[in-house]
Amino acid sequence: MRELETLKEGIERSFKKYSSKTSLKYYKQKYSFANLRRLSNKAINYMNNLGLKYKDKIAILSKNIPPFAIINIAALRMGITVIPINYLLSYDEVEYIIKDSGVKVLFIQESFAVKMEGLVTQNILDSMILLDKGEGYPVLNDELENCSDSNMDITYPVKFNDTAIIIYTSGTTGRPKGVMLSHRNIFSNVKDVIEVTRVSHKERLFTLLPLFHAYSYTITFILPLIWGIKMIFMDDLSNGKLIIKTMVKERITWLVAIPTLFNAIAKANLPKIFRYISPLKVCVSGAAPLPPSTNILFKEKMGLNIYEGYGLSECSPVAALNNPNAPVIIGSVGQPMPSNSIKIIDDNENELAVGEVGEIIIKGPNIMLGYYNLPEETAKSIKNEWFFSGDFGKFDKDGNLYIVGRKKELIIRNGMNIYPPEIERVIMLEMNVKECAVIGHEVTEGVEVPIAFYETIDKKEIPANILRNLCKLHLAAYKMPQKFIFMQELPKTPTGKPIKRKLKVV
Repeated sequence: MRELETLKEGIERSFKKYSSKTSLKYYKQKYSFANLRRLSNKAINYMNNLGLKYKDKIAILSKNIPPFAIINIAALRMGITVIPINYLLSYDEVEYIIKDSGVKVLFIQESFAVKMEGLVTQNILDSMILLDKGEGYPVLNDELENCSDSNMDITYPVKFNDTAIIIYTSGTTGRPKGVMLSHRNIFSNVKDVIEVTRVSHKERLFTLLPLFHAYSYTITFILPLIWGIKMIFMDDLSNGKLIIKTMVKERITWLVAIPTLFNAIAKANLPKIFRYISPLKVCVSGAAPLPPSTNILFKEKMGLNIYEGYGLSECSPVAALNNPNAPVIIGSVGQPMPSNSIKIIDDNENELAVGEVGEIIIKGPNIMLGYYNLPEETAKSIKNEWFFSGDFGKFDKDGNLYIVGRKKELIIRNGMNIYPPEIERVIMLEMNVKECAVIGHEVTEGVEVPIAFYETIDKKEIPANILRNLCKLHLAAYKMPQKFIFMQELPKTPTGKPIKRKLKVV
């Protein structure tokens, strides 16, 4: 792989090298690399007929289904920018993204089309195309039947610094921002992950997490597409039994997931034989902090370590990763990726010594082009090529990175700094706790206390004294939550992060 390669070049090389190999499987549907090449050729002709051209933008609102892959591949080969939209968003939130990005063509799964019809009736979109089935709008499968699958005479001049995708952030602190990632950004990150993990072409990878998220898009879609790895698509995250069944049936060897899923497996009542019939070899966790207790329980149950990484959409997304070929460092997110430099700095932007906590800043070819239409926000976040993450962290003497918390979530109690993840990790030691989130609550002007919100596996409240005693055992007194608030379900982003701005103390 060359450093300055486009995703177009990487994809087309795979089409030639792995032509007869299965690239994607979705339930009973199989697609070889040759099939994807032919179908994406048809999609290129179709989008060309729609008047779409190099450097235009399209949006896709869909679960993980094959047409999502086909349209993405076609767009990347044409040099069209893809905006994958979170299908859990409300109409108003999707409307904001469509207007902000200026997209005029939306490819949408039929089950979401009725909710989004206003985008067409209000003339916000020029076209809405159904990806799978339905009536009232063009259906992609029908349209592709009438399109040529030739390579075409048109050569699209895709460049490595062209914008490949725009990922809109989850908006946990306000309006979502469009993160512009170039072909080079994503390609360099894929190259680094392959170098660190030494992942084989023979692996079978679960494309389970929604592909509108940078973590899933890069690692469970683009990487296997470029590296000739078989992907197993799944569009239902709610069915735990089906996920487990699919893992075994499809002989999944690589599971790239989120802490919520690993925690569910670690605490699930699975038969002991599952550990021995499971083909899993490597488990990678990202998108949210992994409680050390989850890793310990998972190892006991499955005989495997979970290798935690750290990243942000702005980093395409992986900035650091535990090496699956080395002993796991529980609690650490590993070391910087080969192309990355990471520093820990204080408020004056001075680099801190080993063991000292400060803001994490990152530099490398994977750092975003910027925020779409937000030059001032971009200038605040990227200074002299360094991306200021807004996360607190520290290094140990061996160069392993530890995430301490978000800068904006820091709680200051009587002049003492409290990092919510430290408290959350302790509360997660309780076996019945499924998820936990700690926020700061101002009791008097300038005085904050931590408040812990949690949900349980059995949906029953845990007596507060049990959680209080657990915290007393592991935390300093000033870090003790003032309240433990039980919720049937915490508000979360699709990648399992609790949305703390939605947590209110009554």
